[in-house]
Amino acid sequence: MFTRRSLRLVLVCVLTLSLLTGCVTTLAPVRPLLAGNSDSSAYNVAVAVQANGIKHYAWNECRVGGCRLVYQRIRFGAPIYQYILAEGSSFDIRYHDLAVTADGRAFVVHSLCNNGCVDYYSIVPADADDNTPIDSEPLATPSGNSAGPPKLEARDN
Repeated sequence: MFTRRSLRLVLVCVLTLSLLTGCVTTLAPVRPLLAGNSDSSAYNVAVAVQANGIKHYAWNECRVGGCRLVYQRIRFGAPIYQYILAEGSSFDIRYHDLAVTADGRAFVVHSLCNNGCVDYYSIVPADADDNTPIDSEPLATPSGNSAGPPKLEARDN
């Protein structure tokens, strides 16, 4: 009788610890980025994962009117923030990359190309909401001309 109770207690403790550490939530089903949106296509997806499990995505999305660069944060499979970093039909959006710090700031680089490329960077604050202005600044000055695909690397904060 005592061994049966202790075995149940051990199983309950293991299951509880698994739920608290996130082991069970990592087995969630895979979902498409543009679920339910059939008039656009996402490609060249860049991913960064924060220490607390929030996932940061940047991708190119093309529609009938042109292409754009989209940034999105997802927690527990649900989007919590989305921003359009670049949009237009007169230039080509290329070479985006993404990194995130432990405190949640996201850094996104990309190139806008039209008879040559210019590299830009954006910093998305951890507490960004729909009213937060996100600026794209040239990566190099004075002209910001690209010397190749820009890359980011995260080394904590």
